[in-house]
Amino acid sequence: MGDFLRRDLKVNCGDLLLLKLLVFLIILYRLSLDNLRIPRENLLNSVADVSPDGQYLSAIKDPDQRFGAFMAPLTTSRIPTAVVAMNATKIGLAITIRYSLTRRAFSIRPNEPEVLLLDYPSHQRRLIPLIAKTYAMSFASNYLMIYVKRTPESIKTVHVVSSALKGCREACGGQGIKTENHVGHLKSEYDVQLTFEGDKNVLMQQVSKALLVEILAAKKRNKPIKVLGLEHLNKPTPVILSHLTSSTLRTSQQQIDIFCLRERDLLQRFVTEVSGEGKHIFTVMYQLAEDVGRAFADRLVLQTFVDVEAIVPVGFLKDVLGLMRSMYVMIVMEEDSSFMRYGYLSIDNAAVVRKEVLKLCRKLRPHALALVSSFGIPDAFLGPIAFNWIDANVWSLV
Repeated sequence: MGDFLRRDLKVNCGDLLLLKLLVFLIILYRLSLDNLRIPRENLLNSVADVSPDGQYLSAIKDPDQRFGAFMAPLTTSRIPTAVVAMNATKIGLAITIRYSLTRRAFSIRPNEPEVLLLDYPSHQRRLIPLIAKTYAMSFASNYLMIYVKRTPESIKTVHVVSSALKGCREACGGQGIKTENHVGHLKSEYDVQLTFEGDKNVLMQQVSKALLVEILAAKKRNKPIKVLGLEHLNKPTPVILSHLTSSTLRTSQQQIDIFCLRERDLLQRFVTEVSGEGKHIFTVMYQLAEDVGRAFADRLVLQTFVDVEAIVPVGFLKDVLGLMRSMYVMIVMEEDSSFMRYGYLSIDNAAVVRKEVLKLCRKLRPHALALVSSFGIPDAFLGPIAFNWIDANVWSLV
């Protein structure tokens, strides 16, 4: 298989070089064609067609929807963008977690061994939530690649969801700076993904616009919403307990209710506040639009996590996944100021959430190595500090 791949690579290198050159030339110069006739059998006519007598035909009558359908194939590259981000994150976490399980620093008491980095609560707080977020985003990315069927009806769903999903170096200290440990390289390589396939703020505005269109259309038809996972808007408003506890916060139904309440309220605010702004709504209301997009993405990721967890048999793995799901929810609630800004969380409940993060860190600490090992990253992709940071820093005198 390796020889086959190498032969295939040699054959295609020239084509790849020509393709890169063509893309470069298109970027530098505007490509224009004049009096060019394309045979009908060679038309890219999945959305529209031209009849033999020269008439332009399309089953999509609305110009905006037709344009969206034409642009939909570009969404395909946005999907692997999210996956690439996950892969880079997994490698960085695998290196960092392994390093923190071998690197010791300072003793708590005299004549005792120095403490592992990951046994410090502050270090757990920095790394373990990232593992939970990586699992959550991985489940959502896999859903987008595998479970969403590419059909004309699902084109909008794929576009909106891919836009919404488009997320260690400091935790390794000086070791993270060394080139051989890969962490800095991963960060620099990923920087381009922040704007590749669209600025994240613009993408979130696209998401909120799509949600707005669906809500207004449903109101106009006076029918329930049945797309983009917005079916929860057809149900009664979720009720959040006035006093949250550790046990209530860890129930999947209460977590879903909190995320759905936030999305529902932000959508209602958005619909109300943009009604008088006309075509300039996203210029004036861009902050609220981004809040709406983020709420949609977070609810989608949580629902995907719950769906994955539901097919796992009762037992140890399911229990660990439940802890990871709860960690993801707590981190989202703690990091997004909209939960406090719009009153979804009281000050007292926000304090409970903050304490819950620390509790979950302690619960997940024994599983940290297993969780990053399950990423299945080959050893060759990991830096030396992922195995034995002491040996990696011994200078040979020979």
